[in-house]
Amino acid sequence: MASLLDRHPRLVLENCGSGGLRMDYAQLAVAQLQSTSDQQDPFRYPPIAAAAATAATPEQAAVWAYPSRTTASTKSPHPHRHSSAADTSPASSAS
Repeated sequence: MASLLDRHPRLVLENCGSGGLRMDYAQLAVAQLQSTSDQQDPFRYPPIAAAAATAATPEQAAVWAYPSRTTASTKSPHPHRHSSAADTSPASSAS
């Protein structure tokens, strides 16, 4: 990989072994990015992203997950934290 980067200095390489669960320091020495996980659940990903800095530099740790509207509304362990502004208006919360 190093010789490839010598020939193509603007090339960006990402290391991804086992969905980011396997980080190889020999690969990290030449790859600019390290995938941290294939996890896509935004409520399970934060601890993975936080722990990634124990193995790779924050600049190398690639996080590709993002919450979708469906995921945020159906899988939240705290569904009340994801209500819309319309759901929390005084008129709609009056009983």
